Amino acid sequence: MDRVPLPAELDLLVRAAPGPTLLVDASGAIAAVNEAALGLFDTTLEALLGKHFGLLLPEGVPDTGAARRYAQRPGGAAFAVQVTQSTFTAAGAAWRAIGLTDARALEFTEGRLRERERQLERAVRLAHLATWRWDHAAARFEFSPEFCALIGVGPEGACPTLREAMPLVHPDDRAAVIERMQSDFATASAFAFDMRLVRPDAAVLHVHCDGEIDLDPGGTPVGVFGVVQRITGHELVQLVRRYFDLEAEIAERQLIEQALRAERDRAQSYLDVAGVMFIGLDANGHVQLANARAAEILGCPVDDIVGSDWFGRFLPAEQSEIVRVGFHQILNGQVEGLERYENPVRRADGEERLIAWHNVLLRDDMGRATGTLSSGEDITDRRNAELSLQRSMQEVQAVNRELESFAYTVSHDLRTPLRTIQGFSQLLLSDHHETLDADAARLLHRIAQNAERLNELTEHLLALSRVGRAQMYVRPIDLAAVAREVVDMLAGAPGAERIEWVIPETLPARADADLIRALLQNLCDNACKFTRNSPAPRVEFGRDADGTYFVCDNGVGFDMTFADKLFRPFQRLHDRTFEGNGVGLATVARVVERHGGRVWAESHRGAGACFRFTLGE
Repeated sequence: MDRVPLPAELDLLVRAAPGPTLLVDASGAIAAVNEAALGLFDTTLEALLGKHFGLLLPEGVPDTGAARRYAQRPGGAAFAVQVTQSTFTAAGAAWRAIGLTDARALEFTEGRLRERERQLERAVRLAHLATWRWDHAAARFEFSPEFCALIGVGPEGACPTLREAMPLVHPDDRAAVIERMQSDFATASAFAFDMRLVRPDAAVLHVHCDGEIDLDPGGTPVGVFGVVQRITGHELVQLVRRYFDLEAEIAERQLIEQALRAERDRAQSYLDVAGVMFIGLDANGHVQLANARAAEILGCPVDDIVGSDWFGRFLPAEQSEIVRVGFHQILNGQVEGLERYENPVRRADGEERLIAWHNVLLRDDMGRATGTLSSGEDITDRRNAELSLQRSMQEVQAVNRELESFAYTVSHDLRTPLRTIQGFSQLLLSDHHETLDADAARLLHRIAQNAERLNELTEHLLALSRVGRAQMYVRPIDLAAVAREVVDMLAGAPGAERIEWVIPETLPARADADLIRALLQNLCDNACKFTRNSPAPRVEFGRDADGTYFVCDNGVGFDMTFADKLFRPFQRLHDRTFEGNGVGLATVARVVERHGGRVWAESHRGAGACFRFTLGE
């Protein structure tokens, strides 16, 4: 399978992700990897691009939520990771963003954090650690009560300026302390050094100072935090140093949490741009997730939807408890068939909308069902349109059946009296022609002619009715062969021997052979009739590049002003110079209609006519 081109914006998005991230296409091939993921798997970009993500995650990824999986470094050992996945569509293709967190590091950090917090609380309680902080923006120190007690100043001296605090440092140590603090602040480095403090009573204290630089989210130094301890024992100094190890681990955990929040926000943004509504329910049927489309359909904000009882608030009262019971039966494994179904929801304004749902069960690491995630499409307008179209089609079919029945009945009921009129007229003309005067003979002759014409009309009306009622057998046929059969049948028609017929060698199609033969017979018969007076009559049958079939001639043509009447029964655009009763083109239209196509004509008076038609799919 060819790889789907990677949009540039998706590549930038993956590379900017703070945590290890893979982007894979619909086939599972890796399309983009960021530096954090390359470091996690200890490999290169070239070694991963185009490979199936199963190379790194043989156990697969969870459909929703976060789950623990074993990952595999290329050529290395397996290790545990926490995996999340979000799916979305971009540039007309489906993508999956897979976020990874080293589960061992996360568990190790959380365990050490809990232990260090316990140790720190105990140490601070037992040792009364003296701490201080330098606020760079305020240009002041903040001394803890223990620090104030250590150096012998009261609460009024707990927030001194730099100038006010310098007398507390031994004169011989001041220059070195200031230089060290400035250097560490500029480089954002942690520090540890010994110095001497001078109390107001002139007592000199030898202390050890450990500290680090406070940084804002952008990495700019904004202050200094330090711990001071009298040098009386090595154990306490080591405890303070372990405290700063804890601070480093806290910072690392904050980075992980920031990455997880970014991943959550990115997933929510993908959901919000989706064209369908997403609803996530917990095991109690309460909404845990909703997107912008859900808010639009339900008529209330996302924050108002989340936390609601889905069945009690957003389902019609007559269905609420029934669906709730079914939901719990599905979670408990008592019934199946959750994947797809339709049901109405109730908007905030009371209006009901019909939703087509696609659902998946959410499970925890033990495989237990914890809820559902559902995508829903509002099909209310489409369903109403379908029902309206169905009703219209039923009405049209009923009318057509009545018309066909009427035409069939009229055709049959008229034939007997018409034949009687013809017979009696012929008897009078043949048996009593000697006693009839010229006017009587002429009138009887006209009666016989009109009866014959009316008989032809009923025959054609009956034929048109049969076209509408005939059983169709659609199969592959050669239209060119059918056209040649029709031309052979027309060989005896007036002027047919002069016509140049242009028919391709073959013209395959799928259609009903009998109906198509009737269609071509009527079109070719018309072409013969209206090219009768042309000096070099020519008729062509073929197919255009777009699949449209045509029968074109160089006959008398017609006025396009009246083109809308062409395919109506008994409508004629020419005088009686050309025989016909206006049923032939109506038959053509009915055949094309039954094949799901359309028919139209193009012409100019004296410039021939071209009839075009299609046969549907």
